[in-house]
Amino acid sequence: ILTSGRTQKEIQYELQEQREHYKHKTKSLTVEQLEKLTRIVWENIEDDGRYCMIALMLYAGVRPAEGRALTWGDIVPFVDHPDQWILNLYRIRDREGTLKQDMKTPNAFRRIPVHCELMVLLKKRREFVLKANAGKDIFSFPVCCLGNDFETPCRDFEVCQLTDKIFASGLKIKREDMYIYMLEAEVEKMSEHEGCADKDQQLTLYVLRRAFWTWCESLT
Repeated sequence: ILTSGRTQKEIQYELQEQREHYKHKTKSLTVEQLEKLTRIVWENIEDDGRYCMIALMLYAGVRPAEGRALTWGDIVPFVDHPDQWILNLYRIRDREGTLKQDMKTPNAFRRIPVHCELMVLLKKRREFVLKANAGKDIFSFPVCCLGNDFETPCRDFEVCQLTDKIFASGLKIKREDMYIYMLEAEVEKMSEHEGCADKDQQLTLYVLRRAFWTWCESLT
């Protein structure tokens, strides 16, 4: 459809037709898949900082560029509840790894209370980072790094490589499901509002953020 040479309006119409055909199918990860993914993150979060990126997308809806810009100093406690944390999101890291104070929209500058399950995962990683860097100030260390290269932020394609591997071998997601996810992403990208989907966002990362949105929607 996307390479057919048709007009954007024609492509959009056909994508909507396909979407209607699969409307009975789930548009996000299932509860079982989310539980399995959480176990995978828990088991590997001390081995690779990229698992923090997965956790941030799942539990906070953080965009990839935002998560890669996050440092341990950007995670702060509530003033009146020091045992609870807040994520300060105010910059991004582009594909080349450069920090920019250039968020997607004005509303993207935000402070997010850390969900209790995300808190457990981040605390486990933070304690590991502190132990491995005894005597060092980890304030400026990126939360999401490649492996345990603690002071070097991971790049966008390195996060994609990990999520692709997890979707294929860890979650064993069917090809048909991936087609439906791609269909949803393309419909969103071509909508006049260009809602949740970032134009250049890789598919598995889109699905992770959509899982967060589906979870929020189901609770509200």
